[in-house]
Amino acid sequence: MEVWNLSSWTPTLEPNLTTSFKQELQTSSLRVALPPIGVTTNLFPWISWNLWLARNQLIFESKTLTHQQVVNKAITSYKEWETAQSLSPKTRGSLPHTLAPPSLHANSILCFTDAAWRADQKTVGLAWIFINQDSPEISRGSSFQTAVSSPLMAEALAIRGALLHASASDFNLIWLRSDSQGLIKAINSNLQSIELYGVLSDVDSIISSASLSFSFSFIPRDYNGL
Repeated sequence: MEVWNLSSWTPTLEPNLTTSFKQELQTSSLRVALPPIGVTTNLFPWISWNLWLARNQLIFESKTLTHQQVVNKAITSYKEWETAQSLSPKTRGSLPHTLAPPSLHANSILCFTDAAWRADQKTVGLAWIFINQDSPEISRGSSFQTAVSSPLMAEALAIRGALLHASASDFNLIWLRSDSQGLIKAINSNLQSIELYGVLSDVDSIISSASLSFSFSFIPRDYNGL
């Protein structure tokens, strides 16, 4: 609640009167950001994402952010995204379409991820499997989620689930492979995406907090080991 109270916009948000996040998101475009924050866009999505990230930092890293820090990070995130939109595709970089990372350590564990998304229900089944380079299975996991907006988001959630599994299992060197070419390009090229911003930030946070070494590669669906 304090985070919303610190948000400088009009009309003000009354968290105690809010009954639907979806409704607040839809009406947030009517709010006007006030000086001196230096932006004129709708900050509601950015504040929501950074509240989610602050929650994840507390859970995964035991780090606590102040209310003002959450608001400041929301503003900074938007400005970084806005700057990234002016970059040309060439400047942002592109992902080489290779089935192997630059160097594969002898102790690397291979991880395959996949997702099955239902457009009519916006639900998804997520799965991942870890194997040695000579094929024996080490571990696997799966989960089910609702309110998933797109196939791309589904694939991103599968990767996040795999990384959480790897972190909990103390795996150190991972070569993660997905048949979602667009997602792997977004990760390796550091492309900004409003839709995937929160999940990809979670991916960065998990890797950093667990001190894991990861390679991300696209692999055609026919070669996906799931």
